[in-house]
Amino acid sequence: EESRTVLLREALQALLGRVADMCLRRSLLACLAPIWSLETGVADALLEECPTVTLLPSPSAAKEVLIGSVTLPLAAEDSDPAARCAPFAYTSVHARVLQALASAIRSDEPALLVGDTGTGKTSVVQHIGHLLGKEVLVYNFNEQSESTELIGGFRPVDAVMQLMSELVDAFSAAFELTFSRRKNAKLLEKVRGEFVSRRWAGVMQAVGGVVEKALQSLSDTVAQASKGVKTTHLTVAWEKVRELQSKAGAAVAMGSAPKFEFKEGLLVQALRSGAWVVLDEINLAPGDILQRIQGLVERSEGMHLALPESGDEHVVPHKDFRLFACMNPPRLPPPPDADGDEETVADAKAPSDEAALAGARAGQSAGKKELPPGIRARFSEIFVDEVHTADDLGRVVRSYLERDLPSPPVDAIVGFYKKATAMCRQSMLLDGAGRVSYFSLRNLTRALRFALRLARRPLHATPAKQALAQGLAVGFATTLDTASSKIVEDLIQEALGVSPSSRSSGGGAASGKATASTASVQVDKEKGWINVEGYWIKSGPQNIDTDAAHRDFVITGSVRRNLQNIARMLSGGRFPILLEGPTSAGKTSLVKFLAHLTGHEFVRINNHEHTDLQEYVGQYVCDPDTGQLVFQEGVLVRAARAGHWVVLDELNLAPSEVLEALNRLLDDNRELYIPDTGNTVKPHEEFMVFATQNPAGANYGGRKLLSRAFRNRFTEVFVSELPMEELAVVLHKRCQVPPSYVKTMLAVYQDLQSHRNQSAVFLGKQSFMTVRDLLRWGHRKPSSHLELAVEGYTLLAERLRKEEEREVVRSSLQKHCTGVKDLRVDYMEDEVVKDARDRVAAKLKAGEVPPGGVGNVVWTPAFCRMVALIGRCVRS
Repeated sequence: EESRTVLLREALQALLGRVADMCLRRSLLACLAPIWSLETGVADALLEECPTVTLLPSPSAAKEVLIGSVTLPLAAEDSDPAARCAPFAYTSVHARVLQALASAIRSDEPALLVGDTGTGKTSVVQHIGHLLGKEVLVYNFNEQSESTELIGGFRPVDAVMQLMSELVDAFSAAFELTFSRRKNAKLLEKVRGEFVSRRWAGVMQAVGGVVEKALQSLSDTVAQASKGVKTTHLTVAWEKVRELQSKAGAAVAMGSAPKFEFKEGLLVQALRSGAWVVLDEINLAPGDILQRIQGLVERSEGMHLALPESGDEHVVPHKDFRLFACMNPPRLPPPPDADGDEETVADAKAPSDEAALAGARAGQSAGKKELPPGIRARFSEIFVDEVHTADDLGRVVRSYLERDLPSPPVDAIVGFYKKATAMCRQSMLLDGAGRVSYFSLRNLTRALRFALRLARRPLHATPAKQALAQGLAVGFATTLDTASSKIVEDLIQEALGVSPSSRSSGGGAASGKATASTASVQVDKEKGWINVEGYWIKSGPQNIDTDAAHRDFVITGSVRRNLQNIARMLSGGRFPILLEGPTSAGKTSLVKFLAHLTGHEFVRINNHEHTDLQEYVGQYVCDPDTGQLVFQEGVLVRAARAGHWVVLDELNLAPSEVLEALNRLLDDNRELYIPDTGNTVKPHEEFMVFATQNPAGANYGGRKLLSRAFRNRFTEVFVSELPMEELAVVLHKRCQVPPSYVKTMLAVYQDLQSHRNQSAVFLGKQSFMTVRDLLRWGHRKPSSHLELAVEGYTLLAERLRKEEEREVVRSSLQKHCTGVKDLRVDYMEDEVVKDARDRVAAKLKAGEVPPGGVGNVVWTPAFCRMVALIGRCVRS
């Protein structure tokens, strides 16, 4: 019977592993069981088994790992799998996937893992690779991927740049192991700055002085005694830095010009070395690349990869090379019914918004496509189910918390997660844009990691239960609308007995004082931390000036709530944050304010429909001084190296292929691959990615719905538009406008919201006027109601094409501006025009020659109108 059970398990993996629907898989396996005279109960047991992973002692030097029923050899004789692997929860789902992967590895079969986002597809492959001591290389496909990135191609090779890059990376790594990074932040910033500016002499001088001091210190017997066994390792690291410094100095002296060389891609390098390759998001790959690698998927006798670019060389795979692929399917099976979910949501009310439900379904498959059957059939396909049972979820929670938190509330956290996901499945939780929300295992693990960081901080640590409550709020509540967020926060308090809205200043320190229009701030300069609204955030290298940060930023009630949400996220790490909300809600201003408040450099990247990946990562350009080709790093790469805070503005305007190329940077791996050079950049620890966007839909033309797989990589915050009473505060304090004028401006604003501009109909209620227009109007500093009306008309009406639309604006201004009955603007007699005419006449009289050979100026009515409108823009 044991042999027949093994045969049925192999049939399950080989024949039914690709079946996504669990009910269908169960029915098909029940049909196969009688072939080997097995009961249906045996088939059910195989579907629910939890294989174990065991390190087997061996009489020989080599050791083996037993994964379920499959035995695989370890790569190194003295390797320690437990120490090498990151925390991993052996849930029944992932244990079965590990066993199926082990069978494919043993049989030298390429494996394709299919499943929803956040189910752990890539993590499972990386875990089994690290367990066996293999190098695992991950490549993320996007619709702009080229074969040169995987296979290789001719590229300009700058030997000096390459050596300098290796030198700076090795120097930074050795320096942080030997000296205090905080005390020597200026030196490290100087080295990075000299490198980015390509001032090689400055790099060599800064590195050279430190290398000799470090080696001298390590060779001193007193230093060796104090540093112990760590000294040998550090000496090797600094010797490597000195060797690279010598090579780089020789290259700079020779002044070698860049030349074109064939650079092998990631796949070819793995074929030669025997590394494992994971092709992530393979269903986004262009067809020509899939055809190119089709032979490798076949794994037939005499298989090789042809490289016609390098002289028709044939690369024969190393015996240890293995190929894996992962993808999110365009269509997902029905979610599994978790036990007990029905009871948890009995009293909740589901929304009847069909548009919201449709939006949630569209978000599942946005940007995804089917993998061609000819390629897909060559893989051993494994569907990765969603983790949903209480036992499995408990294993996940314990794997994260048991090491650091005594007696973690596993059952309480699992119960909360099951309730929250059940409410999502029944469309009871909506995000800020009115779409049905979605939670996955990634939300839970992100929340647990966040909580651990808060609890384990060496300074200003948060109590364990409070840290867990904050983590669950960040992972599950911040993306929701106000009502849904309140429901989730109540569930957290019910589960843990602690409200996530209560803030701890950490370590018992009192938080800073705040006024109605300023944030609560307390700076700990000595330790390098700053407390913002009760949350401790690690400060950056820039000078912190809280008064300057508040100068152009007004705090209102809703702004403070958003500020608290973002500060809470930043207090637990540097996870990517997506801010979604209507236009002019202050999304980018919030991030800019926090960056200046915490001493971080703020970098803004504006996306558009034609954004290219090169704008992010860089491209080869001609050096104006030498005429040689040099690689100029893009703004995102420079910011990643320097540890700046980057805002990707209008994220959902950028092409999806550009966004998918950022997957690895947004993952926990935090790596940025540069296709043109083949280098991978590891960002600075303080590097932070924010993104802002308007909701996809008819009100914001060109904004597309992001795929759920991409969006799930962010921690989300919904920023709602400011209520009228808060807009009044902002106008009064930021624009220095009297309250009576503010009341008039808001009345016009509300009046125009009830009309629709035919030429901007898709903007809805903001087609005539936006919050930005209100601020521009206020910055023009009108001194009377008549001037207020004139400035409003020139700003709002003069940009409209149709006279009837201008009349709408004129009527509204006349209605609300006190004492203005007949609003007509004579631009020939306008004060701005008169001032311009006087200044032009004075310059001509003084003998100045007009630019461009212009002679006398004829002040026609149309020209006066243009001068009046442009003059007002320049003046304010």
